[in-house]
Amino acid sequence: MSTAVFVKIKQNRKKIIACVIILTIALSVFLYYRKVTVPYIVKLSDESIKAEAINTINKSNEKIQRLNAFYGSLFEFVKNNDGDIVLIRSNTTLINQINIYASTVIQNFLNEIVNKDIKIHSGDFLGSVLFAGKGREIDIRVVSIGKCDTIFNSKIYAMGINHALHRLTIDVNISIDVIIPRQSRNTVEVMYEILMGENVIIGKVPTTYLSGENFDTDYIDLIP
Repeated sequence: MSTAVFVKIKQNRKKIIACVIILTIALSVFLYYRKVTVPYIVKLSDESIKAEAINTINKSNEKIQRLNAFYGSLFEFVKNNDGDIVLIRSNTTLINQINIYASTVIQNFLNEIVNKDIKIHSGDFLGSVLFAGKGREIDIRVVSIGKCDTIFNSKIYAMGINHALHRLTIDVNISIDVIIPRQSRNTVEVMYEILMGENVIIGKVPTTYLSGENFDTDYIDLIP
């Protein structure tokens, strides 16, 4: 009985070896695809969606700038009898309206790229830069779910000893979940700064000015 089994195994030896080779090749291709090809495709998809997000912000910026909300509309200088600036009063209502409008416009543009077909060359599936961009183009459907947060910022920067730069910006933070069906899910973060306006504030020239990296606070005792 054992002799018959041995003979049968010997007869099917080539088939067994062929099956093992096929399974080994299939497993190698699968592992290569998961470890090399998929991350490469995900990276291409992320960069494409990131470019779309920046393009979205630029298109939104064009609509925001049409509001003609200039610096003077957003802030007012309050001066004393000597002409010195003692207070910068902000138009809170208008600032909030612009911030909400900016967030809405950007979000609407993001909603337009929820489903996007990204063209990837067949050479890209090899996961090597040597074959990148080569071969037949293949469309891959990418689902992107974007969320936009906007913050209106007012920043003052020192310029010289009696000048200050007052800059108004809308800081945009976009978070996009990029989903490749049957592949992976990743999150792309895009941060951008929209300049709304800036103004140089000129103050009085101080009688004493101290500066330097090794500034010692004991020098204050020398000021009369």
